[in-house]
Amino acid sequence: MFEALNDRIDSETLLYLYKLDVREDGIQLEDYEREQEMYMFHDEVGAFENGEVEAAVKTATPVRRDSPKIGRNQPCPCGSGKKYKHCCGR
Repeated sequence: MFEALNDRIDSETLLYLYKLDVREDGIQLEDYEREQEMYMFHDEVGAFENGEVEAAVKTATPVRRDSPKIGRNQPCPCGSGKKYKHCCGR
């Protein structure tokens, strides 16, 4: 029974492979030109090539907290009386 199943799978596979129609479309020239236009006319390309963007990223300052960090087991600052982890810390 298993051999019959394998034989049927083999014959159906070969049948589909013989009926397969392979087409070679290649790259369409219009699509290629359209894709090249998208890359060539971007305003910020020069900034990326010159490294100006990297310099701007390096000068970024970290965010500072105004108030101290609230622990999970401390009372919630909203005034509910619950622990922070059960109230606003979710």
